[in-house]
Amino acid sequence: MRNEKLVPVTSNGIVVVVSPDNDRVWAYSHKTGMWREQRVATAPNERIVPALFNGMTAFKAGRSLYAFGAEKGTWDAVPLAEGEETGVSFLGEIAIAQTEHRMYAFSSLTSTWDTVEYAAE
Repeated sequence: MRNEKLVPVTSNGIVVVVSPDNDRVWAYSHKTGMWREQRVATAPNERIVPALFNGMTAFKAGRSLYAFGAEKGTWDAVPLAEGEETGVSFLGEIAIAQTEHRMYAFSSLTSTWDTVEYAAE
C-alpha cells in the first residue's frame, strides 16, 4: 500500500475507507463496534466509489457487486453475469442494482444479496 492518507466517508452509523491501491475496503459499524475488511477485484484503472445510505454501503467493482450492512457488520458480494453493467441505488433499507435480465437486492438487516432473473431464456 502506498503511503497515502486514507479518507473516511461516513453516514448514519457507518464509516467506509477505500485503500489507495483500490484492492481493499474497510467498513466500521456503530452497531458492532468493529471494522471489517473486504478484498476487492477491480478492473485496471477502476476507482472504487462506495455509495452510503441508511447504515449500509454498496458499490460495483470489477465483475461483482459488494455491500456492507452496519446492522450485522458483515460484507457480502455477488458476481455479475458476463457483460452485465449496473450501478447501485437505495430504497429504504435495501440496495438495488438492475441489469437487462436481473435484479440484485441487498438487505441492510441480513447483510446479504439475493438475485432474481426475470427474462425468459
